[in-house]
Amino acid sequence: MPAASGGRGLAVLALLLALGAAGFSGWLYLQQEARRQLLDERETRLDEDVERISTTAAAAREAVADAIAASQRATSEVGTRLSEERSRNAELLDEQRAALESVQAALRSQRQQLLEISSTDRVDWTLAEAEYLLRLAYQRLLMARDVASAEALLNSADAILRELDDTALYPAREAIASDLAALRAVPRVDTEGIWLRLQALAGRVDGLILFELPSLEQQRQEVPADAGWQERLSLGFQAAVQKISDYIVIRRRDEPFEALMDPQWEQLVRQNLRMQIAQAQAALLAGSPQLYRSSLEATRRWLAEFFDFNAADVAALDAELEQLEGVTISAELPDIGRSLEAVKDAIDLRHAVREG
Repeated sequence: MPAASGGRGLAVLALLLALGAAGFSGWLYLQQEARRQLLDERETRLDEDVERISTTAAAAREAVADAIAASQRATSEVGTRLSEERSRNAELLDEQRAALESVQAALRSQRQQLLEISSTDRVDWTLAEAEYLLRLAYQRLLMARDVASAEALLNSADAILRELDDTALYPAREAIASDLAALRAVPRVDTEGIWLRLQALAGRVDGLILFELPSLEQQRQEVPADAGWQERLSLGFQAAVQKISDYIVIRRRDEPFEALMDPQWEQLVRQNLRMQIAQAQAALLAGSPQLYRSSLEATRRWLAEFFDFNAADVAALDAELEQLEGVTISAELPDIGRSLEAVKDAIDLRHAVREG
């Protein structure tokens, strides 16, 4: 019994050990399954992370490629702009260099002029003043026909040369004396006085009397009741002649036949007379004798055609116009350029001697 009991105890112990081993194996299996499941989940997450990272990397590569392309385009544009800017700067630099050279040339020219001026003495300035006066005299005579001003300017230039007291200027003074003699021989024309006389005549036009026939009432004569047949015949003949005169006018002043103008044109006739006088004034100021005389002749013709010569003011106006028509308004002017050329020659000779 004791042996049997011991055998059963061993069997139970072996069974317990077997059950413990089986339980431990099951536990290990469960632990391994749990770990495998955990590893599978981690692998799935890793695959997802790898895919996400791959997608992000691809997007990043595209972004980097776009950025590189944009950078290259920007670099190209910047290079183009830099090239254009360099070209503009080169052109601007060339312009500035040309302007600087021009300024330097102007400065050299001014410096040379200053050197020439500094080397000019008082005599040169005085001769230049005399030359200017002679040039001005020549222009006044040529452009304005002002003999008096030209003579005064020549006298001033001669006085300047006289103060220099240089024998080399003798030819110039001789030429000035010759031109002065020629100017003094020119007849003086009172242009202002003639112009004022014409202006006074124009003011008298409105007061002139136009040519008119006697009125019909003054010419008509009553036939006496006791007149004979001869007297009646004579008066009838005169009435017939007067009737014809109502249509035809003959002015017997050694002039051609003219018809009377309408009274409404009276102002036009007077205005035309004033315009002819104004034209004569313009010709006077311009020194045109032909136009001056033709304007006065036309004025006198209008007086003869349309105004009553029996009136004293009309006859007086015509007489004064005839007198003004014979007035000399322009004289032949001499050439005074010889004195100017003589002074120029003296200046050139002085410079040549100095430089030689």
